[in-house]
Amino acid sequence: EGQEQVLVKEAINSLQTSSHIVELGCGLGVAGLAFAAAAAETSNNNIKRTVTFLDREPYALHCVMASAAINKNLATGPISSEEEVSDIAEHTITARSSIDDWTSSDKNINYDGLKLDSLDYDNKQTLILGSDILYEPSSMDTLSVKLRSLLHPKDGGYVFITDPERERTAGCRSAFQKSVEELGGNVVILPLPQPERNGMKKSILVESDIDIDGTLAKTVLIIVHFDGDK
Repeated sequence: EGQEQVLVKEAINSLQTSSHIVELGCGLGVAGLAFAAAAAETSNNNIKRTVTFLDREPYALHCVMASAAINKNLATGPISSEEEVSDIAEHTITARSSIDDWTSSDKNINYDGLKLDSLDYDNKQTLILGSDILYEPSSMDTLSVKLRSLLHPKDGGYVFITDPERERTAGCRSAFQKSVEELGGNVVILPLPQPERNGMKKSILVESDIDIDGTLAKTVLIIVHFDGDK
C-alpha cells in the first residue's frame, strides 16, 4: 500500500475511535450533529465522546445546541473546568460549543482551551471536521496553524475537510496543502463520488448541491494528519 492509502485508512479508523471531535467553522453544525447522532446510535456505553462546535457567530452556535438538545441520544454541556466535568463524563455523546475566531487573538481557542484532558477519556486523539472553510489563499497559513493547535499536542490527530471542487478562490487548496506540509503535516485530497441525480428525490437536494451551470456540484475530501510531539 502507498503512503496515501495508509493515511486514508488510518483516518477513517480514527472516525470510529477518536474520543474528541471538533467541527471548526461549524455554521449550523450539520457535519458534527450527523456524526454525533450516528455515533450515539452505534456506540456502546463504554465509548465516551465529545463533539465540540466552534464558530464565530453566536446565533449559529445557539442553533447547533438547540438541535443537539432535542436529540434524545445526545447530551449537551459546557466547555467545562475540572470541577464541572462529572455530569459530562456520564454521557456517551456530549455536544459542546464555543465562540471561536482563528483570525482573532482573544477568541482563538487551542487544545488547552477545549479542556479535554480533564475528562480523562482513554483515547486522547482529536479529530477535526470542517466544511467549506477554505476561502482565501492568504489565510491558509493561519488556518493550518489553527488546525494543528486544536489537535492533541502529543498524540496529534486527523482533519476531514470537504470543499467544492470548483474553488471559491483559485489556488486556495494548493496554498493550504503547502502550509500544512510546512508545519510537518500530511495531506491527501480525494474526489468524492457524485450522487446520481436521476431518480433522486428533489426534496433531498438543496441549493448548494447545484453548481452555477445547473449540474450537481462536485466535492473533494481533504484529509490532514499531524503526528504530534511524542
